[in-house]
Amino acid sequence: PLRFISRNQNMKLVVIALLESFGGIANVLIVIGLCWVMIGILGINFVSNKMGYCSLASLSSPYHVNRPSCLARGGRWVNYPWNMDDISSAMLSIFVFATLEGWNDLVYSYVDSTEKHHGPVFENRMTMLSYNLSVIYLSAFFFVDLFVGVVFLNYVLAEIKARNVDITSDQLRWINVQKKVVKAIPDYFAFVSPEGANRKRAYHMLRYRNYFDNFIMLVIFGNIITMCMTYDGQSVEHEETLKQFNYGFVLIFLLECVLKIYGLGLYP
Repeated sequence: PLRFISRNQNMKLVVIALLESFGGIANVLIVIGLCWVMIGILGINFVSNKMGYCSLASLSSPYHVNRPSCLARGGRWVNYPWNMDDISSAMLSIFVFATLEGWNDLVYSYVDSTEKHHGPVFENRMTMLSYNLSVIYLSAFFFVDLFVGVVFLNYVLAEIKARNVDITSDQLRWINVQKKVVKAIPDYFAFVSPEGANRKRAYHMLRYRNYFDNFIMLVIFGNIITMCMTYDGQSVEHEETLKQFNYGFVLIFLLECVLKIYGLGLYP
């Protein structure tokens, strides 16, 4: 693998970017750690010692069972494994949110939390949902983007350094122009109109007019919107309406295909 990396310029740039990203990644880790501590302290203020429930085999539901009632029945009063009773537990809970592994169970336990030793109540604190979703967004998406941004920036810098070692910027631009010239394929058919008045009109509408493409783009957006309007438990009338819209979209796309084949030909 090392010999392959040494011979492949792109792989070498990736390795250099990763090595030079360690300092930036360390800074990002420090920022993330401080943010997690602040988020954890906020969570401790919200649900510290409020996520206990009764562990009893004969209990059908943990809801509305407080600690004295649980102990009287011979059960054990325990906390959910991912709680925020202290800062270490809070950091572990935030890590679970960041990995998105079983995050929905955590959200349920936070939303059902009540007061200390009172036991869970179904959807008692829906305001905790905003806190949980904010933690998920920050930990699972925003902070991960910081890592990607650091690595990408160092990759771009390493690529610029590698190019500037051997050639100048003018030489680099000349090389890029030559690559485009080599890859360019002349479109001879773009300058040849088809025979027949109707085909010529269709050809010029498709080749030199934008309103047809704009109309098709609007139809595509409409098709996407109708696809997003399906949901579980929808009525028969709603399903039939969406089906009729889809038939209309399919007909429009079919007419577009026929018109382009007629106006541009099979090999435009």
